[in-house]
Amino acid sequence: MFTDALPNLLILGAAGHVGSALVQSLNTLYRDRVNIIGAVHSQVDAQHLRSSCAMVAEYDWDKIDTLAELFSGSDLAAAGSTSQRIDYVFIVPSHDENRVEQVERLMDCAIAHGHVRYVILLSLIGTNSRAGTFASQFKDMETCVEESGIPYTFLQCALFQHLFLMCAPQLAQELPTIALPLGMGGFAPVHTSDVASVASVLLSDPAAHRYQRYQITGPEVLTGVMIAGKAAEGLGLPVRFQSITSDEARQQLEQLGFCDAFIDGQLELYDLIRDGFFAHVSPDVGRLTYFRGATLVEFFREHRGYFLAYDASGGGGAADPDPPSTQPSQRERRRDLANDGPAAETHVGSKPNMRSHAVTALIPGHLVLCDGQGTLRNKRVPVQGNGRAQYRPSRPRAAAVSKL
Repeated sequence: MFTDALPNLLILGAAGHVGSALVQSLNTLYRDRVNIIGAVHSQVDAQHLRSSCAMVAEYDWDKIDTLAELFSGSDLAAAGSTSQRIDYVFIVPSHDENRVEQVERLMDCAIAHGHVRYVILLSLIGTNSRAGTFASQFKDMETCVEESGIPYTFLQCALFQHLFLMCAPQLAQELPTIALPLGMGGFAPVHTSDVASVASVLLSDPAAHRYQRYQITGPEVLTGVMIAGKAAEGLGLPVRFQSITSDEARQQLEQLGFCDAFIDGQLELYDLIRDGFFAHVSPDVGRLTYFRGATLVEFFREHRGYFLAYDASGGGGAADPDPPSTQPSQRERRRDLANDGPAAETHVGSKPNMRSHAVTALIPGHLVLCDGQGTLRNKRVPVQGNGRAQYRPSRPRAAAVSKL
C-alpha cells in the first residue's frame, strides 16, 4: 500500500540477496520513509515480496519496454500511487556480459521519466583501477550514472560473504573443504545485510550522501587459512582450505551452473585478491550505521543449518530427507562431528588426528593443517576429490551485529 506523502523507491533486483536484504532493512528501520517498489524477474520472486512492498513489478534487463513500464505513471496509479512517479532508484546490476548496456537503458528510462531525484548503484571496489573487464564494466556503469545528471551514490563493495554458499558441496564432504584460488591473498568479505543497512541510511537522507562513493567491506581481512578457521568456528566442524588454480575454480563454477560472464568476472576478482588489491577494511560501514559489520563466523553460524543439511552424495538441501541407508551418510557424520564439538575427530589420507583443526593449502595438491585461529601445523596430507552437488542458495536473513 502506498503512503501519499512518501517518496517512491524502485529496487532493481529486489529478490536477490542484496535487494531482499534492503527490503527487509527498510521495513524494519525506515518503514515510514519510503514506499518500496520491488522489481523482479518472475512471478515466483514476486510472491515472496508482495507482503513487504507497496508494489511488485516484473522486468527483463534486455527488454526496453519492460524497463520503461517500471516508470509508467499508469501502472503506479493502478497500484495506488497518487504521485505516479519514481523518486529514488536502487540498482543491482545483473551478471550478464552486457550489464553496462542494461544500466544505460535503465538510466535512459529514468531520464525520460523526469522525476527521479536520486540513484544508488551497487558497484565494486577497484573500479578506478580498471583492472580487468569486470572492474572496468563497473567503472563504465558508474560513468553512465554520473552522466545522467541525476544525483547519485556509489556503494563500492568487497566480495559478499554469500560467496561461500557456493562452497556448500565442498563443505558437505567427509572432510569439509573450502577450495578457492586465493593463494596467500586476503580480502574483507561483507554481509549483504550490511550493504542493505548502509543503503537504508542513504535513503533516509539522500541529500547528505549525494555524489559520494562509499567502500563497503567486512570488518576483517581474511586469508584462505583464516577463512577455513572462521568456517570451522561457525559450523563447529573441522574445515580445510585448499588453494586451487584458476582453471580448477572455473571447473567448479561451471559445475554449479554459472554463466561464462559471471565465471570470468569471479576469476578476475580472485586474481585481484591474490595480488593483495582487496586486503583492507573500510570504515564506511561503521561510520554510516554506527555498527560494525557482521563477521564471517556470524555468517557461517547464521547458515549453519543449511551447510550441515547439504548432502554431497545426493545433492540434497536443508529440506531433503536423509538417504535410506544402513550406513551413516555424510550429512549424519557431519552432524555427529558438529554435536561432538571441537574435539570431534575425522580422518583423511594417512588418518592424522584432525582435532579442532581447519586446513589450508599453500601448494596446490597438498594441505597444511591449522587450528581454528589459523595457526599452521607441520603436517601434510594428500588432497581428496571434491564432492559435487547442486547449488541452492538460502534466503538472506538479518545478520547479527554488535554496536561499536
